[in-house]
Amino acid sequence: MSSTLWINLRDGDQYESNESDHSALLDLAEPLEQLAVKLSVQPLSDFYDDTDLRYNLDETGEFAEAEDGWPAAAAQWFDAAEALRSVETLLTYLQAHAGAMAATEVWTQADVEADLLDCKAELERAVAAGKAIHFCIVM
Repeated sequence: MSSTLWINLRDGDQYESNESDHSALLDLAEPLEQLAVKLSVQPLSDFYDDTDLRYNLDETGEFAEAEDGWPAAAAQWFDAAEALRSVETLLTYLQAHAGAMAATEVWTQADVEADLLDCKAELERAVAAGKAIHFCIVM
């Protein structure tokens, strides 16, 4: 099973997602984390939430009462402005340093930059609306 990241925005007791696939960011989390440390920003993994995984693999009954997906209150939520700062810093660095991230069999630096550009737009929307966010790990 492969996983991806979606950006979820919290709106009170509800949440919304653009359901955009950001698999390159999840698959390359380790080198992105190293780069974030180098650039003195929070790693994107600091904004990850695994509630959707727990919901879909629920063997403990944690979500037995949930009828229409997991409740927003069950997830961890983060300041969109902090996540935006990290995304912008990583993106700016990568755009200025071709070849800064080694390509894998699946992903290139261009794929990472494309994912970061999409995240930047979504996070800007969240900041403008004053909404909390998380990078939701989705199966």
